[in-house]
Amino acid sequence: MKTIIWIMAYLLAIFALPTFAQRPYEKNKALEIDNLKVERNPIKTKGKIGEKREITRFIYYENFSGLTGDARDIATGYLKAKAEQFGIDEELNTIKVTDIKNTPGGSHVYYQQYIQDIPVYDSRGSITINKQGTVTFATNNYRPGLSMKSTLLSVDSSDVISIAKDYLNVTGKMRGKEKAELMIFESKDRGAELSWRINIPASQPLGSWEVFVNANDRRIIHVKDRMMYRTTNGRGMVWSPDPLTTADAYYGSPYVDNNDNDISELNAERISVTLKDITYDTNSRKYKLNGPYCVLSDEETPSDIFPELSDSSDFNYTRSQQEFEAVMVYYHIDKSTRRLIELGYNEPEQLQFKADPHGLSGDDNSHYDPVLRT
Repeated sequence: MKTIIWIMAYLLAIFALPTFAQRPYEKNKALEIDNLKVERNPIKTKGKIGEKREITRFIYYENFSGLTGDARDIATGYLKAKAEQFGIDEELNTIKVTDIKNTPGGSHVYYQQYIQDIPVYDSRGSITINKQGTVTFATNNYRPGLSMKSTLLSVDSSDVISIAKDYLNVTGKMRGKEKAELMIFESKDRGAELSWRINIPASQPLGSWEVFVNANDRRIIHVKDRMMYRTTNGRGMVWSPDPLTTADAYYGSPYVDNNDNDISELNAERISVTLKDITYDTNSRKYKLNGPYCVLSDEETPSDIFPELSDSSDFNYTRSQQEFEAVMVYYHIDKSTRRLIELGYNEPEQLQFKADPHGLSGDDNSHYDPVLRT
């Protein structure tokens, strides 16, 4: 069937998250500065390997056993065994366990990189351990090669809060208390920088602003609005995961492709779902299927026109309509990405993933281009 069959298996572990509804609001991206150094890594068979540093970022199907003790002991032993592969110092002098979450299925141990007892931003990793004490999954965001000659600072926390607020031109009442934390930030242009991470919950400009300021020269390093604007949820009709599964049927009449024409039995398997964080265009006053994790984009032939509606709850199409596949693509990619982030896979490449529901000149096929990220 000409829909996104390529992600059916990908969705088996997905579950729904709660929804929120407020008035539409758009981020003020003009204030953001993207200066975090991020590696673009190619996928390898059992994990993700740094292109230059040759370190493992993820191990999806780990089966590492033989360690004893509690979850912390097992995680520590595992990190020592994988130190070279993960790019971590063998004695774990730059690693601290920051949290342990116990579940009915086992434990999740979270760790972070530290330099001279100062946490390194965006360096958190996790280790999953089952009830038998076997490590089954690991993530690693350690940033090797970082060092600081000195951690002396010339700007205190109250000063940097004022610097951050001045940059944002904050006015009006604050939605909460500002916070400042000393961190090591690896920037694209200067590498490791001793910096203050400031959180500004502002009303004007609205946002949960994260601002990094150099702790010595007062330079604004990096600015990001961390607020999730769950303000334009819509609704639409999809198959989830596919009509054969929900109908408990095998492919065959009446459950056949029929050249994309409507079949009552197939349409009957559609369900109404929440389309999270879709975009409200204030100019056209229309809702579009663009969100934080999926953006519909006409990348290949044939030419596509994606649905734009005045009613956010009206993305309801039958399988014969081209718009049905657009809704399917948005819903399943968005839902899958949210689940992956929840499991610890959180990389910039996951944000606003471009997807063309009808590429390859209309062929019934799917593909991913790691260079174009589409």
